[in-house]
Amino acid sequence: MACEKYCEIHGKNIRVCGYPNFEFVQKPTLVSDDLAERALDLNKKNFVYSPWSKFIYRNFLLEKNLRFLNMMGEDALLTWCLVCSAKKYIRIPNVTYLYRIHDQSQFNRKDDVPNTIKKWMDALIQGFTYLDNFLNKIKFFQTHLEAKYLVLDALVKEFTAYFIPIYAQIPVYKLDKIIRQELENIQSNSALMAFLLSRMNVLSVHLIQREQTIQQLQVQLKQIKS
Repeated sequence: MACEKYCEIHGKNIRVCGYPNFEFVQKPTLVSDDLAERALDLNKKNFVYSPWSKFIYRNFLLEKNLRFLNMMGEDALLTWCLVCSAKKYIRIPNVTYLYRIHDQSQFNRKDDVPNTIKKWMDALIQGFTYLDNFLNKIKFFQTHLEAKYLVLDALVKEFTAYFIPIYAQIPVYKLDKIIRQELENIQSNSALMAFLLSRMNVLSVHLIQREQTIQQLQVQLKQIKS
């Protein structure tokens, strides 16, 4: 059972909130047991990732051998596994949790750029390998590879979103060294390499489109001034 809204506490401020750009349910809703549909919804980020917003049967966790890994993004990884293996998954709109923000938590604590990239690259490699192995044990994903890769793509998009935008903050020669070191760790994982190349192509297209938009706005601005 997943509670999609929560109370956020930061210092003396408290508010009821949820994830931005997320379509919340208005009443308790049982998620379809169609794993192809669930995989698509995971790829569209239609599930709340936080494990602290969920009630989970302990026996289910033991049966599936689900646990937190020592890595960044371990909560999202657990949720992907839950959605892909639970027979019943219920979304409810009730506020049941107080989320207290700590500025020095592992997630919020500021780190230098090279370490940030390394932490998320390590998490990407470890998380991708774990999720790939987990899905390979589920009969549906053994025979429906398109659904399996939708789930893996969700992981790649989520994790790369944390470190790709900060690439521009360090000199190219330092970035080259970091990337070379990290790519050496995934040379044997052809699936992850394929996802990363695809992700980089998508980001490149977005950057080109953004640059074109900026140029168009600059032209319009000059026309207005003249």
